[in-house]
Amino acid sequence: TVPGEVYEAAKIDGASTWRTYLSITLPLLRPAILVAVVINLINVFNSFPIIWAMTNGGPGYETATTTVFMYQLKASDIGESAAMSVANFAMIIVLVAFFLVVSRGNKETDR
Repeated sequence: TVPGEVYEAAKIDGASTWRTYLSITLPLLRPAILVAVVINLINVFNSFPIIWAMTNGGPGYETATTTVFMYQLKASDIGESAAMSVANFAMIIVLVAFFLVVSRGNKETDR
């Protein structure tokens, strides 16, 4: 999706392949990379089905994520499981917000 004219201008200016990648390709792909990373971050916290199907969160709690642990807790204490789900949601929001702030960078130095 990066316009070819931008690469052509960089080549005329004498930019190396590595400099073109760092100065043109990566910054222009930053929004797409950001969306992919945020979606994968959310999926890490919600990776219940594959873990439950393969290991049931065991042996012990070795492969249990927060969602698997909440599911295991549901049978014995629904209130604690519900509280953990709210905490899990808050943790996802905080991590995504932190990642968005960090990935935004300093716009003045990007120009």
